[in-house]
Amino acid sequence: GPVIDPYYGSKNDIVDDINAALAEPARAGLTVSGEWNADSTKVTATAEIEGLIDGNYLIDFVLIADSLQGTTTKWRQANYYDQSYSSQTGVTLASLPDDLKFLWTAGSTFYPVFNDVAIALVKQKSIGKVTAGKVVTSSSTLTMPTSSELKAAINRAGKHNVAVVALLVDNSTKTIVNAAKFYMPRYVPVESGIEE
Repeated sequence: GPVIDPYYGSKNDIVDDINAALAEPARAGLTVSGEWNADSTKVTATAEIEGLIDGNYLIDFVLIADSLQGTTTKWRQANYYDQSYSSQTGVTLASLPDDLKFLWTAGSTFYPVFNDVAIALVKQKSIGKVTAGKVVTSSSTLTMPTSSELKAAINRAGKHNVAVVALLVDNSTKTIVNAAKFYMPRYVPVESGIEE
């Protein structure tokens, strides 16, 4: 779809755009699940696509993570809503929307907690034509990040904060027609050598 402001949307509020998108009838049903490999370095994502009307689709699989936070400069965010900038920006505490008022006292730079961080991607895998009433399955393997800093942030947050997202994309318009999300279960390593 069109590029819009992530907070205000196309007019006053991104929620209006989300509600308009949710009101559109789905062209295909979509469910997604994921499964860890033995050492939790990879996730096998599986999507089931049920055609509601005929269509030709691609599928993107994305691993995302919530509750990520770090302490190095890579994680630091500038905060121009902080009260120290008010004389330059004209922003006042009263002018901030309620959900942004915490930024008034957060400091000129701070280390926020990040959600919905894309950490791995398999892009535009063709699933071809899906006909109405038929179910098609597509799977891909996504590799967890190897960067020590990102791995540490994911481990602090917990692997249960990792989710698989499937994006069903219309092959002709390249727009997303449906999406689904699945939070991974807590990873429990396989025990070996245990006897009764």
